[in-house]
Amino acid sequence: DLALAFQPPSDLTTGRPVGAEARARWRGPLGQPVPPDQFIEIATRCGLMHQLTRWVLNSSLREFSRVWAQGHAVDLSVNVSPVDLHETDFPDMVEHALETWSVDADRVTLEITETAPVRETRQVLAILERLRGIGVRLSIDDFGTGHSSLALLRQLPVNELKIDQQFVRGMRESKASLDIVRTTLDLSRNFGLSTVAEGIEDPETRAALRELGGQSGQGWCIARPVPMDQLLDWRQAKTARPVSPDAARTQPRG
Repeated sequence: DLALAFQPPSDLTTGRPVGAEARARWRGPLGQPVPPDQFIEIATRCGLMHQLTRWVLNSSLREFSRVWAQGHAVDLSVNVSPVDLHETDFPDMVEHALETWSVDADRVTLEITETAPVRETRQVLAILERLRGIGVRLSIDDFGTGHSSLALLRQLPVNELKIDQQFVRGMRESKASLDIVRTTLDLSRNFGLSTVAEGIEDPETRAALRELGGQSGQGWCIARPVPMDQLLDWRQAKTARPVSPDAARTQPRG
C-alpha cells in the first residue's frame, strides 16, 4: 500500500518550520516497509514513475488543501522524476492538480534532481519554463552530485538549491565536503537562490551550517518523515513558543 509522509525543513537561525516535503512510502504484502530507493527503482523499471508522481502530487495536494482549510499555512514540496520532465503533458498535469485541489501555485515547490536537465536540455528547459509560468517554485534536489555546469545553472528557471546529504553529513570530517557545502552556499547567494541543506543528523552540523550562512535545513536532527497530523502537532509545538535551534527538540517520530 502506498502512503504519504511529510518531512519539514526548518530555518537554521530560528528553528521555525518552513514547509514540508512529501515522501511516498510503500508497504509490501506482509506489511513490511519497502525502502524508497527500491520501489522507485521498480516503478522506473516498469515505466510507472509518471503515474507515481501523479499519485504523490494529487494525494499531497489533497492533504494540504485540507490543512490549509483548517488554518494551517504550510508550503509543500514534491519530488519530480527526471521521467516527468520528458513528458510534454506534465505541466498540464500539475496545473490540473492545483485547480482540482484549489491550491495556490506559489505555495508549491517541485524538486528536480540535478541530473534531469542535462539530457535533452532544450526540451527540459521548455517544460521547466512552462512550470514556472504556472507559478510553482522549482528546486534542484541533490545538488552537487550531478554534472550541471554554471552556464546551465544560469539558464535554469529555479528558485532553490538543495545541498545533497552526502556532503552535509561529511562536512565535519571531510574538508572536500565542507568546501562543496561552502561553495554551494556562496553560489546560491550569487545567483539569488535559496538553499536547503539535507541530511542534518546532529546539532553540531546544524550549527556549522548556520555559521556558513545556510538558510534552512532538513534531516533527522530536525524532524523525521511522519503522517500529516503528527506534522501539524510538531509544527504547533515549534511555533507556540520562541525557538532556539540548539534547544531540546520535540520532534515527530516515525
